[in-house]
Amino acid sequence: DPWTHKIVPGNTFWLLTQKYGCTLDEIIAANQDIDPLKLQVDQLVQLPSA
Repeated sequence: DPWTHKIVPGNTFWLLTQKYGCTLDEIIAANQDIDPLKLQVDQLVQLPSA
């Protein structure tokens, strides 16, 4: 099961790569239906499994 992260103000995909130790490409691939430039507070983002 992939992990999820709830977006809070100021979150970006780049910050999530730093927090969870994954690559930007992995996060984008796991969230193909999400525009990384339009993240919404309380939106759930899938994180790649380690």
